[in-house]
Amino acid sequence: MRLSGKIFYNFNLGPGTEHLVGEILFPYEIEFKIDNSVLLFGRYSVGLLKRIIFLASNPKSPTLLFKSGAFCESHHSSKIIVGGEHNNLLSFNHSVGVYGKLLTSQLDESDKNLLEIKTSGVILGNGVIISANCCVLDAADIGDGTLLAAGAVVEKRTQAFSIYGGVPAKFIKKRLNDIQIEIIRSLQIERIRGHLVGLIPSIVNEIELGNVSINAAKRSLEYMEIIPRLIIRGSRGTNDEIIVGEIENYMLGDSYITDQSQINQLNQYFDQCRRNASSLAWSPDVFHTLNIS
Repeated sequence: MRLSGKIFYNFNLGPGTEHLVGEILFPYEIEFKIDNSVLLFGRYSVGLLKRIIFLASNPKSPTLLFKSGAFCESHHSSKIIVGGEHNNLLSFNHSVGVYGKLLTSQLDESDKNLLEIKTSGVILGNGVIISANCCVLDAADIGDGTLLAAGAVVEKRTQAFSIYGGVPAKFIKKRLNDIQIEIIRSLQIERIRGHLVGLIPSIVNEIELGNVSINAAKRSLEYMEIIPRLIIRGSRGTNDEIIVGEIENYMLGDSYITDQSQINQLNQYFDQCRRNASSLAWSPDVFHTLNIS
């Protein structure tokens, strides 16, 4: 079924479906700011937010500590740990947590720096799949289309379109053949407009069967020239989870949206996340529906 990118679809939300309102965030890049820490989720990847354990100390300046591509997914039992690396260059490498905040507050800055938890950050490419009970550690860099087998612990860079498993995770085999990789890369799935995303599986299948060429398939699709992004203020919870705050800004690519009428329209749409409404007006690409992009 081909959806329209120019209308709103109305849904009634009954008991047990209220949480679906959060899906209005899915088609866009989502940037969370926690003090000076920045976490960027690609389109249809913001569901990873619940998998993150945020152990990073607050950087002295704005720093990107997590970045995922589009269409990444993770089983609910898996974790992505951002930060938490002790200073292993020192023989005595304990962190502030050992001493407590009262004692630490009296130390010189040079001593505090020695106790600081180090953060390298985590990077996920497009289309990463994280299976059950995996642990993605700080400094991991997972390539496009990589699948982590159940129970894998990843601590470094992985090859694209591969399967990794074990503790620590090691290369098992290629996940896709060269023709499949060419199809995925050529289609630029991460840029396909939201109202056509549901067609991707059938289009890829038709290409693999030889019923349609890659170029013909691309001509049947519509692409975003500039990807919309929401800037959301976040905070750290008591269990090192990320608590979602208010939307602060909207962007198209690297440019902020400054037209107040457009901002008001977007606020009205995304405020549905904050209301306990029984109905939802949903668009697969609200920026396109409102003629903003």
